Amino acid sequence: MRERMFEAFGLEASSRISGRRKLKEGRIDTRKILAAISIISLVGVAVYFLSQDMQPPTIKIIEKSQQDKKLFLKARIRDQSGIDGAYILVKYPSSKTLNITLFSSDGVYSLLSPLNLSEEGVYYIQIFARDGKGNLECMTTSFTLYDNPKIVNMSYLYVPNTLRFNVTAKDSTGISKVLLDGGSRITRKM
Repeated sequence: MRERMFEAFGLEASSRISGRRKLKEGRIDTRKILAAISIISLVGVAVYFLSQDMQPPTIKIIEKSQQDKKLFLKARIRDQSGIDGAYILVKYPSSKTLNITLFSSDGVYSLLSPLNLSEEGVYYIQIFARDGKGNLECMTTSFTLYDNPKIVNMSYLYVPNTLRFNVTAKDSTGISKVLLDGGSRITRKM
């Protein structure tokens, strides 16, 4: 058994001469043992550092859609050391910020309920994911919402030198004003 241990380190249990000193039967050269331990330690440290997860998770948006002023968002988030958590920061057009935790189902992270889009304009969305080793990834996307009110009825009345329009429109958020595109001169014969 003892001879096998020595052979594993490239040593022999028999007597031999090392430098000027003669080793006795069964003794080993401590310098070789220390060198072997140093090499094994270096290999262990190298394996440890090479096996460390230094890469952040990958984020890929697989759904970003709007229906009835609600935003549906799904992202596939993956990492070799597992995902510890994912959330989004939403910046509304009015600069209000909302932090929402994403929920996982088989590597697909989504909102528990759709995001209510209560303002017109551009929404900036940052998706954050942290893996099991503490690496953080962030992905930024945006979503634009402009309401399209429906014009239900439009009529006009011509009074000399004046043209009056009556416009009826429907919209779920209300109508603040109606604009007549006056990019070119409009002439209508009566």
